[in-house]
Amino acid sequence: MYKLTYKGQFVDGFDTDQVVGNLAQLLNLKPKAVRLAFLSERPSVIKMLDSPSEVERWCAAFQEAGVYLDVVGVDSPDASSISDQIELELELHQLDFTDDEPDERLYLIRKAPAMDAAEPQTFANQPLATRPIADYPVNENQPSGAKAATTNGSPANSHAVNGHDAKGKTVNGKQANGSAVNGSHQNGKTNGTHTSIVTGTAEPIDVSAAAKAKKSAPAAKAPEVKASVAEIPLTEVKETAVHNLSVAQIDALAAQQLVDEPVAEQITETVQAETATDAKKTAAQQAATKQASVKKVAAQSAAVENVSSASEDAPVAKVSPGQQFVEQPSPVDEALDERQREELFDEENLDIPQVDDEWLTEEELALREAQLAEDVDDELHEDVNFHKSHFVWGMLVILLAIIVTAGTILWLKRSSWTPVSVAPQELKINDAIASSSLFGLLHADVDRLQLLSPTTDVFAHFAEPKPGFWDGLTKAGIDVRQQVNDAWLGVYGQNGQSKSLWVLQGNFPADAWREWLKKNYIIDSDSPEGLIFSTMDEYTCEKSPVLSASISNNQIALGAPELVAAFNGRLQAGAAAERNLETWTKGYNNQMISAVLFQPGQLPEGSAAMALGKLSLAAEPIQGIYLGLEPKSFPPAVEFNAIIASNDQQFIADASNKLIAATSVAKTTIATDWPETLPFYERMKIAHDTNQVRASLNMDEQALTSLHLWSSSLLSRAFGVDNAAPVVDGERLETNPAQFVTLPSSELPPFATAKHFNEAFIAQTSSGPFGIGIRTVEQTDQGVEINLDVNAFNLPNLGKESDSVALRITDIVDHQDQSLIPASTGCAGGIKQPSNVNLVYQGNAMENGQAVSFTGLQGAKKIILPAGIALTSVGAVKGVITQQLPVDVERVNLNGPLAGKTIDTQGVQIRFLSSGPSRLYFQVSGNTAALLQVNALNEDGKPLASINAMRGNNFYDAGKTISIDYQGKIAAAEIIVASKLENKKYEFSVARLFPPAKPFLVEKSEPVRLTATALPALEKDSPPNDVVYPYQSPKQTIAAGPALIALNELNLVGGHFSLLADVYTRSSHPLAGQLSAVRLVISEIEDSAGNLHSVNHQMPIAMEHMGGGWVNGKYEPDPARPWLRGQIEMRERPLEQGDAVALWGKMVFLATEDPISIKVPFQFGMQWNSNEGVLKLRRWEAGRLVFDVEGNFPDLMAVKALDDTGTVVSQPAELRTSFGKNTIELDVKQIPETIEFNLARTQKPKEFPVEIRVLQ
Repeated sequence: MYKLTYKGQFVDGFDTDQVVGNLAQLLNLKPKAVRLAFLSERPSVIKMLDSPSEVERWCAAFQEAGVYLDVVGVDSPDASSISDQIELELELHQLDFTDDEPDERLYLIRKAPAMDAAEPQTFANQPLATRPIADYPVNENQPSGAKAATTNGSPANSHAVNGHDAKGKTVNGKQANGSAVNGSHQNGKTNGTHTSIVTGTAEPIDVSAAAKAKKSAPAAKAPEVKASVAEIPLTEVKETAVHNLSVAQIDALAAQQLVDEPVAEQITETVQAETATDAKKTAAQQAATKQASVKKVAAQSAAVENVSSASEDAPVAKVSPGQQFVEQPSPVDEALDERQREELFDEENLDIPQVDDEWLTEEELALREAQLAEDVDDELHEDVNFHKSHFVWGMLVILLAIIVTAGTILWLKRSSWTPVSVAPQELKINDAIASSSLFGLLHADVDRLQLLSPTTDVFAHFAEPKPGFWDGLTKAGIDVRQQVNDAWLGVYGQNGQSKSLWVLQGNFPADAWREWLKKNYIIDSDSPEGLIFSTMDEYTCEKSPVLSASISNNQIALGAPELVAAFNGRLQAGAAAERNLETWTKGYNNQMISAVLFQPGQLPEGSAAMALGKLSLAAEPIQGIYLGLEPKSFPPAVEFNAIIASNDQQFIADASNKLIAATSVAKTTIATDWPETLPFYERMKIAHDTNQVRASLNMDEQALTSLHLWSSSLLSRAFGVDNAAPVVDGERLETNPAQFVTLPSSELPPFATAKHFNEAFIAQTSSGPFGIGIRTVEQTDQGVEINLDVNAFNLPNLGKESDSVALRITDIVDHQDQSLIPASTGCAGGIKQPSNVNLVYQGNAMENGQAVSFTGLQGAKKIILPAGIALTSVGAVKGVITQQLPVDVERVNLNGPLAGKTIDTQGVQIRFLSSGPSRLYFQVSGNTAALLQVNALNEDGKPLASINAMRGNNFYDAGKTISIDYQGKIAAAEIIVASKLENKKYEFSVARLFPPAKPFLVEKSEPVRLTATALPALEKDSPPNDVVYPYQSPKQTIAAGPALIALNELNLVGGHFSLLADVYTRSSHPLAGQLSAVRLVISEIEDSAGNLHSVNHQMPIAMEHMGGGWVNGKYEPDPARPWLRGQIEMRERPLEQGDAVALWGKMVFLATEDPISIKVPFQFGMQWNSNEGVLKLRRWEAGRLVFDVEGNFPDLMAVKALDDTGTVVSQPAELRTSFGKNTIELDVKQIPETIEFNLARTQKPKEFPVEIRVLQ
């Protein structure tokens, strides 16, 4: 979008043709003089075009549209370091195609070369003749323009003056002494009102006359003059900063100059003016005579305030003959009061024609013809404006004011723009940081960055040792911005991982820093050399990562302990840099930010290579990527520059071309989503030499904010989701859209009175509208893990993006209500971390035989009991649920296309990104709790049904990124936000830390056991040949007696093998629901030489029906699928033979009889050992116990749960395999007293050989 101003009005358009068309409508297709000011971010600032070619492009575009342009170029004083800046002031003239005569070109300002005083007076270099417009005749058809003659009653030098003859007695209405007087020239033509005429040798105008006119000269006899001439009003422009010079003021100056233009064109000779006429009076006279060539705008009053004028009553100054004159006011002017002058000057009544030749005196015509007949240099004529001397002088004054203002700004900010001397200590720090493992280095001159933009928090954009580190210091009264002068960040690669080192130099209260660290972190070591501190991981209770802090009054080093120790040692020893810092240090003195990335192709993490891959650039040839932010003094700017260095000349040439192409493409891709970045790509300059590609870009004082925005856009594009959304056929509307209303009351019904729709959730307590229960208890390597579950149903104004509910644990107490957290070793910090309750889901439930839709809100909190605290010793878990309840809502609609559009309402910032026609892709930041939902609307404004959604936090910026696919084409987006939130708090306490029991929906009977009598049928049977594979066709099939092995995957990698397969038998065999009836054993590995190597890998196989269901406690199979199916998952099993070609083994069917019962008291974490394996109760869910199976249990027939009377309170145990691990799941309807294990006293196997070939 381009924008220009005309008389205070904006004219805009998407291209130059549209700008011209809109402007023509504004002008009603009439010839007008217009000043175009291309606006940048600041109002009334002319856009700076970066190159002459860009200027030419603009000129060509307007000229092709039928518009004349002139350009004034301001050359750069130092072209080697500062790019050319062209300031445009353009004047537009609408072409009149109906007139055969050429249109006159009007110019606002042009270059005027300095003239040599010794040159002969010619039309090309003589001073401009000046005369007020009042001296020009007007057409008789315009009587308002003719004024009465002014008399003063005395002659001068025998010439008629002011209406008298040479004797000074008779009023001369036609002529006197051969000169036209009082409105008539010698031939009697009406010529307007002449107040005075002076003849004599013309002299250059002395600008100092404006200053002299301010003083009152003593009365003196009028000097003898040959004729009289009008006085020239001189405009004095006050010194004004460029950003204070408004468009209206510049337009007013231009209009004032254009009003004076006819005077400069028609007067034949010029004299030194001693007194300047009052600007307002002159304007009134010129308006009254209607001889001006243009209409003055109302904005002229702003310019008149800057005009230096003399008093109307100032007497005639003493002058030398033939050179000086003082104009006297006419009676008409004196008779006009201020109101009448304003009425005469009113733009609505002003219709002033151009001065025509027929209005000039014969003397003036003859003089002009003589001037035109002289030999004039055409090129000089093109370069000199002969009718703008007043304005030229005024513009020179303005330019001087700009230079003074700019100089003042530079002086006040000289600390930012002046290169600083580097202290030897800084060079030592650079060398000490640059060890051999360094791959990234950044330096920030914090002092100058803060001077550049005092309101910007530099450390808000600086990486942190720990989350919230800088902000926490500030809140504690430790102002990092004021204390730090320079900051370094080094990134090192060690053992395939990256670690960071922060070095701060300045003036620090060392004791305050130490106390803050001790208060906010776990201190492992405190010595004069420094502190070792860490945080507690919320889930693992591990102190990770451990950092070291070396603190003195003038320097602080933070980072991994080994990095801090190495840095201090290298600094004290004065070690030399082990990395080549030559290119980096070239800009170190001048740059406020300097950064380098060494060998991006060798980084331990692949993010840099991935980002370069987006540009189709290989990372391996790059030796270094250098970034810098450097202030420029003239024009005042901050230059961002980037360098890619490589010894591969072909790579450099290709990289340059690809970057130029990527920059061009970014204008229509990245800049579509981030329109604020479009000027970056338009102004960016890319060049290259034999071993470097350089990109540079000028920015303003908000460079840090701009770079942050720019980097966010680049990272969003590089690591965002794929824009190619799936094509969705048809349209489906949301059948149960969420309702958002203004709540009459903020009181919500309690959970106990609300309808309970989610049968999977069982509340053990409630608080307000929320139900709380224990979902799982699990034994982990870190300790006992308790998962707390929170649910609520049909909350008002609950949207899919709601993020306004959080749960926080306040205490864990024993049975005597005494806190157990103080006795812990620090993991309580993780326990008390709040967790969001933000999973919004929709479901259906049955109510009175009818399906009812509901909206649920769910969240969870994971609690790991500190070491030394047993689950049985915990009496209760206490906590609080906080809610920001939306009591009033606001809707905002955005029509498509949505890419690049942003909204900022109620503290929520949303930016829509490019996506497919059926996808909403946007980023959210700010007050995310106020965002309730974003709907996709069709052409009729109805919400579409969503089919898929992805939500996640931005890893490179604050906020979230959300992608939602819809069933239909999106025409608009509806954003629903809370305009008023009310804070609510609900405290709770859960006393029993055991998952609740669940009644059985269906009582299942015990499966039929495989006995020895069933083995002959297995032996005689063959594998089924009519199997319908449910997911994929196998890569190969192997027959093993009555079983068909469908091999899906066999991988031999890195000394391990993984085997994934399905086993099928006919459903007539009693194999379903048993724990150890079927087993695969791999006993030998065949190598490429045919040698066999013994191994022992076993996997129990749980066989299940492929269809059917439970009816009245009995399973009814699906007759259409008469097969049993089991899964084999052997993952990461050791393999010593790297050239294995086959796996040999057997399929075992084991008949078990005569069970032995072993009973063990129930306790969470219980463990039962056998000769070949271990069963351990690892997980307790609501209504289910999960045992881990480690090793082999070929004789395990069943697992049961018993109550205190010995009654079975469990379903038949089921064998499960997931990711190569076997578990036994036991559903229980109440907490058992005893667990019973049944083992087979008698076993009879039937084995069938298996050979699985390794396919190449």
